[in-house]
Amino acid sequence: MTNDETRMTNATKPTDSNPWVCLSFVVIALLVSGCSSYRLRGIVVSGARPEVRVVSADDPVLQSFGVAGATLELTTEPLSMNPVQVAATSANGQGAFDIPVDLGGAGVLDYEVGVLCRAPGYGSVWQTLRLPPGNRRLLIVMAPGGESSGPDNEALRESLEFHRQMQGP
Repeated sequence: MTNDETRMTNATKPTDSNPWVCLSFVVIALLVSGCSSYRLRGIVVSGARPEVRVVSADDPVLQSFGVAGATLELTTEPLSMNPVQVAATSANGQGAFDIPVDLGGAGVLDYEVGVLCRAPGYGSVWQTLRLPPGNRRLLIVMAPGGESSGPDNEALRESLEFHRQMQGP
């Protein structure tokens, strides 16, 4: 066999590949594509100082009664001129919420999000944070009264509405 024949034979032979490498690529692709649905869960409670905190899923505060019917909006690119609303929901009768978040790799990849929470009789709460992993929860504390925390909520609301109108129906 000549050198040219040997090269051609070797070029047409299938190469052995490590099955773990292939499996790793498949798992990463599934995680990044968002095939597993991510849900942001937590509770809205009343307190003296408004804040948004990430807590463990077994935090006892998550078992308390909260602010029923509080509305939540979740935006990406929260500090840009074009924040994008990715999810919205209302808390249930005990103040708990469960928001499906349709972002590829949510809970695995690092997303900076803005959380806006409003309820009648409470000041609205707005805060930016990294989207927590699926095994963590949000604790949103709202202070009774009409004062708001965070940036001008009216400007944020107008920016979101403008963005919706530009996207069309």
